[in-house]
Amino acid sequence: MGLARSQAPGDRRKEPLVGVVLLNYNNDRDTIDCLHSLERVKWSNLFVVIVDNASANDSVVRLRTAIAKNEMSIVLIENKQNLGFAAGNNIGIRECLKKGCQYVMVLNNDTVVEKGFLDPLVSFWEKEGKRKKIGAGAAVFIPPNEEHPVSYTHLTL
Repeated sequence: MGLARSQAPGDRRKEPLVGVVLLNYNNDRDTIDCLHSLERVKWSNLFVVIVDNASANDSVVRLRTAIAKNEMSIVLIENKQNLGFAAGNNIGIRECLKKGCQYVMVLNNDTVVEKGFLDPLVSFWEKEGKRKKIGAGAAVFIPPNEEHPVSYTHLTL
């Protein structure tokens, strides 16, 4: 049911295992762009779960091809029916926890991340996460085909 590639054990530093969940539905192009941006992330202990929510097009075929060309640890889960946003993400979160991820991030599949985006987040989680429950949320309307940088370096409480 799933397709996985994993890094050689010697490639991993002592960084916490971070899981990233991407939910796909008929939008493999954005999901693959997001995957390519995650490839450039400077984090050696990254685990990606792509949950396909029963896409009606050839998304799964294209995702399998992209995963086969990728060096990251990736699992593709193919739902037999569209379970919706929350349930689809929950499947990915459970897979990350089963893998032993210390941190799990649900990332919209149309997101393109910067290579250093995880360092300040994990550093903050490591420092504050033991004392506080941490979550993130954003509501920004960005017109289609426009880029909008989102700052993540200034974390405030």
